[in-house]
Formats: sequence, C-alpha cells, structure tokens
Amino acid sequence: MGARFFLHIILICICFDSTIAYAEMIDLNLKDDEMAITFLSLNNGEIALIHLPDHQYILLTNGQSTNVKQLKEQLSYFKVNHIQRMLLTSHDAIDVELLTELIHKYHVQEVISGKKILFQKGSVFNTVWQEGKTYSLSEQLHAKILWKEMNPLLLNFQFSFYEHQLVWFSSCSKDGERHILQLPLKNVNIIKVANYAEEQSITEQIVHHMDPQVAIIFYSKNQRPHEDIMKLLNESWIDVYYTKNHGLVTIKFSPTNYEVITLPPELK
Repeated sequence: MGARFFLHIILICICFDSTIAYAEMIDLNLKDDEMAITFLSLNNGEIALIHLPDHQYILLTNGQSTNVKQLKEQLSYFKVNHIQRMLLTSHDAIDVELLTELIHKYHVQEVISGKKILFQKGSVFNTVWQEGKTYSLSEQLHAKILWKEMNPLLLNFQFSFYEHQLVWFSSCSKDGERHILQLPLKNVNIIKVANYAEEQSITEQIVHHMDPQVAIIFYSKNQRPHEDIMKLLNESWIDVYYTKNHGLVTIKFSPTNYEVITLPPELK
C-alpha cells in the first residue's frame, strides 16, 4: 500500500508539469525479492515490461507494428536504457524492422521466441523455447509456454514468481482451451486477455478453471473489448484493468502479495 500512496503523491505534484518531469519520478523501489510488470498503454500492440532488481528488464511484445515514439516515451518513464531480453508472444505479422530498431536502441542481448527469426546476422542471440518446458528468467521468476497455437504461431505463457501466477493469453482456440483445461492452473492471480478482448478471446470454462483476481486488457484503436467478454469478467468478480481507461498498469510483487498501480492515461 505504501508504494501506491507514494506514486499517487508524485502524480499530484507534477500533473501540470511536462511528461519528462513525470517520467523522472517513477521508481518502483524494488527490493531483491521483488519484481514488477508494467502493461504499456499504446494505441496498438500488446507490450509489457518486466522489472527485476538492479534495473534488469525484459520486454514482452506481440511483435506487431506500434507507435515507436509512444513506446520509447513510456519506457523512458522508468529510465529504461538497456533491455536484457525480449520475449515474443506472437509470430503473426511480426514487424522485424521495429524489433531490430528496439534491439539496437536498448542493447537487447537475447530474443526469446517460438521459432527462429531472421534478424541481421550477429545482431542478437535468438533462443527458441519449447512448449511445456520451464525456463528461469531470474532466481524466482520462471516462465513456461503452456500452449503453442499454430497458423499463425501464437504463444500462451505462464509466469510464476514465488506463489504468484500470471497467464498471458495470446489465443483462445477450442484446441487450446481443451489443452489448458487439463493443466493444473488453479488459483492463477492475473490473466492477460488475448487479442484486445475480442469476441471469444476467453471462455467461461477457462475463467472458472483459473479463478483469477485480475484481468488485463490492452487497448487497440482498431478494436474495442467485446461486451460479452467484459460481462463474463465482471460477473466473475474479476478486477479488470483496460489500458485505455487506466493508462499504464503496473503490478508489483513481493514473495507474499502484490499490488496494482495505475498511471493515468492523460499523462502518457
């Protein structure tokens, strides 16, 4: 609660100043046993930033075209100069030129994907993850591809930090649903809804199977969340954070709990 109060005070103090002044004040003050994830508020693109202690960062992206200026501005809010890893959640309509620009600007050391990507030779190390295998991103943060959707290749991830679980959905086909319902995914804390919460992006069966407390929906200027999805989430007593309304959404984790911090969209 203290961290949330601290950030809100900062916003009040600087809301009439420039966004640069606003950006300079954001510090999540992560301890050695903490982490955070920020879901960015862009006009298009599902992109999030994982914050680890000692200013280590991992960028999650669906790899599609987005407003580069807007993306760089929001990363600057957290003084991001280096990104250690980039994790691709989708291989559908990847903008390789954009990814290459980000790799060079933020000195990305490794790109994690579901299949090999043809980057310029020697520009970055590309690691291909296998479905069902657990990988370590830090001492306590682990990730797994729960399901690889094919044609196009979309990756559905589970992130675990101590007892916390976050599931990042990139798709929700009938085959994927059947597979995921067989997995031991009870008491997932947070879900990222697939495809900007389009129709059938998540089902009642999956919601009941995971029983999440929080749902994240990215904004797209080309698509609104489907009313049936919003109704399902609200009737399931899930706290829904939509980046168009809430702006940047940061979830900060300690070993025993987590808190949600929102940074108003008018300050983007």
